[in-house]
Amino acid sequence: MATEKNSQAPANLEELDYWTFIGLAMDTISEQLDDPDPAAAELVITLNRATNQLIYDLESVVHRPQGLSWSAFRLLFVLWLTGPIRPGQAARLTGMGRAAVSQLTRTLIAKGMVKKSPAPDDARTFIIELTDEGHEYTKRAYTAQNRRESQWASSLTEVERTMLVLLLQKLMANWDQMDIRIRE
Repeated sequence: MATEKNSQAPANLEELDYWTFIGLAMDTISEQLDDPDPAAAELVITLNRATNQLIYDLESVVHRPQGLSWSAFRLLFVLWLTGPIRPGQAARLTGMGRAAVSQLTRTLIAKGMVKKSPAPDDARTFIIELTDEGHEYTKRAYTAQNRRESQWASSLTEVERTMLVLLLQKLMANWDQMDIRIRE
């Protein structure tokens, strides 16, 4: 069910924006497809657009001014939380592919934020971890990011925040019972 804000796509495409596009999508899906599930489409499109907008804001306001990408911060954040870890584990926890983690690791080593050392139990692999500089950067960056997160969350009450988190957890809880692919 389309929200009132998104229910009418503008007649003039110049008036179409990031959010009114959802209304256009819902109208087109309903008109051109047999037996669609417009509520599911609206959920996924809205979730995707909101997530993209949020991540773009965090990256452009917090991380790019420091010379890092959102992906680099995600890897630093995982290393900050876990301590030394194998790259494959870091890939799984960041939701990135191993190749992306490998490339980011090289970049972050060059910036002096990450170091790697041989794994103590397997000479074929290595462990990555934050340097002191990487640890301090991650704490500062997350503090700035959390201030921005608070701004984003401020439009919701505490009950709405809790409800949204619970609903998203419920959405993600059943992935293993369906034929859904996730990055592992």
